[in-house]
Amino acid sequence: MSLPVGTHLAPAPVRASLVRCTVATREVGEWTVVTVAGELEVASEPTLTSVLAETGPDVVLDLEDVTFIDAAGLGCLVRWTRFNRLRGGSLTVANPSRQVRRLMVLTRLDHALGVVESVDDVTSGQPVTRGR
Repeated sequence: MSLPVGTHLAPAPVRASLVRCTVATREVGEWTVVTVAGELEVASEPTLTSVLAETGPDVVLDLEDVTFIDAAGLGCLVRWTRFNRLRGGSLTVANPSRQVRRLMVLTRLDHALGVVESVDDVTSGQPVTRGR
């Protein structure tokens, strides 16, 4: 396909209706529990980022109901883990869905991020196990 000189193709805008992700927060002691459901991908990553920007330094990210995650979603987890460590806190992934856990294992992010079986594993005051 040949385009006339001076013609530029612009990417299609991302429509809000394409974003199939919900993010909710609650406080449990010193921890902010961020629960994500749906698809954590390029269109929904800004939603999670804006929520994480409002949290304290200690975050538990409950991914039990995440049905899909792509490179943008994984990148968001890595960035916020680093950011929280720099500000003296932590970001721990709790109860990742089977699909998310599989991708974390394939990319070896299960070793780089704190991953636990449940939110209670972190908020109960027990030591957090890093990686798998």
